[in-house]
Amino acid sequence: MKARRAGGRRTGGVVWTIGVALLWVIGCAAAPREVPLCPPSAASAGIEAAMLDPELWLRVLAPGFDLRGDPTAPARACNGEVIAVNEPLGGAASDRAPPRRSPRRALDLADLVIVAPSPTELLVWLQIDHFDDGEALGPVALLSRTPGQVVVVALGSLRAPGRGSSLTVVRSGEARLLVVEGARCVAEPEGCAREAQIFAIEGTRLRALTLRLPSAGEATARIVMSRAESQPTRDGSLEGALDRHLVVSERGIEVRELEEVRACRRGAAGLCPVLMRRSGRCAIEVDEAGELRCVAISGE
Repeated sequence: MKARRAGGRRTGGVVWTIGVALLWVIGCAAAPREVPLCPPSAASAGIEAAMLDPELWLRVLAPGFDLRGDPTAPARACNGEVIAVNEPLGGAASDRAPPRRSPRRALDLADLVIVAPSPTELLVWLQIDHFDDGEALGPVALLSRTPGQVVVVALGSLRAPGRGSSLTVVRSGEARLLVVEGARCVAEPEGCAREAQIFAIEGTRLRALTLRLPSAGEATARIVMSRAESQPTRDGSLEGALDRHLVVSERGIEVRELEEVRACRRGAAGLCPVLMRRSGRCAIEVDEAGELRCVAISGE
């Protein structure tokens, strides 16, 4: 009897131990675990020591991609997605052939754009592919910055003018937006045209947004910031000009625009009286569906 009682106690202890172990395992399995957007790498751990090294950023944002490999192979970001832009290229319709991608080359410092939206964040655009119209394509990432390491928290693809583009993070209500401004330059007669793009920072992705201005037609992902047009007349020409500016502040984004039409007489240098002048302002807002709208500001 004693042996059976001892055996029973041992059996009960084993059952109790197994039960506790199962509860511990189930509890751990049920606990949510934050999965990193991109796998941590040795490059991300050493980035602080080489912040301006584009080749190191390539290993962080597009690990495994070889610039000297198959020239037709698309680049993939660290989350496995293809680095591509599906939105139509901005600007007015043109008869020009679509821009061609230049042969891939080694990256240099000019291919790297870094800004710090806050003391604990970095915003990085790495230009992997380049085009004959001066634009570049590559991953754009928001990263959290801790001592000795950076972690990708949001990721997208950006195609914009490769030189001189500015990147700014701003709040609009509860939404956080990335504003990209630059000048796209092509051959004459079009010259250079300033454009802007706006992205929503939503969780782990950077999503391109479209915007229709009160003075414009259809919504577009590329906001035309400047445009000049000329139309010949019997004694000269009509010269039209559109100039827009984004005013970014803590309150959000405001669009200010000025449009003019002048009548220029042939042979009368500098004599171009104004036939029409229109100005306007609107405030960019994010609606309940997460899309942009620009609400006209009265008083103009």
